[in-house]
Amino acid sequence: MPIYKSGKVVADSKRYEVMPGDNGASLNLTIHGMQVGDTDYICSLHNKTTGKQLARASLPSNVIPVTLRSMALIETGATSDRVRLLCALSGIMWDKRYFDNHRLVWSRHAHGVNKRVASNGRVDPLFDQARYSIVFDVNNNYSVIEIASVTEADYGDYICELININNNQSLLKKTLHMFGRGNTTTFGT
Repeated sequence: MPIYKSGKVVADSKRYEVMPGDNGASLNLTIHGMQVGDTDYICSLHNKTTGKQLARASLPSNVIPVTLRSMALIETGATSDRVRLLCALSGIMWDKRYFDNHRLVWSRHAHGVNKRVASNGRVDPLFDQARYSIVFDVNNNYSVIEIASVTEADYGDYICELININNNQSLLKKTLHMFGRGNTTTFGT
C-alpha cells in the first residue's frame, strides 16, 4: 500500500511502516523519527470507482514522540555493589501492543565486543543467571536489569535499545557507562 505525503508517494520504507491490524480489518501506520514541526499527516479512504472520499483522518504534527529514558541505581555493600539499570519508554503515542512489533534489548559493550544481556524480559544464557536478573513490565513500560556482586568484569557500556522486529532497525537507544576503581562502581551517560 503506498503512503502519500503532500500528494506524492513516499518511498522511505525505513521511516514509514504499514502493518495489518485487527486480523487484517485495518492498517496501522508507524512513522519513525516523527518530530514536532513535521507537516500534518492525513489518511483518507476513497471509492475506486467514483473517486469519492469515504473517510478522512489526520494526525497533527504537534504530537510528542515516544522517548526512552535510562537511570542507574547503586547499592554499596561492605564487600560488593549491587546495581540496577532502568530503561523506560514514555510518550503520548504509547500503545500496549507496541511490543507486538518491537522489543526492548539490553546489551553490553566492553573491550570492543557487544554482547546481548537481555531482550524483552529474558537474560541471555551467556550471562551468570545467579547474578544477572531482569524485570520487564509491559504495563508500565520499563525494564530493570539487576547485577549482584558487581566486579570489574561487569564494567562497560550498557545499552538499552528499542528495536523494530520487522526490519531489525534500532529506533531509540540510551547508553549507561559503568566503570569503577577498587570496590567503587560509578556511572556516567
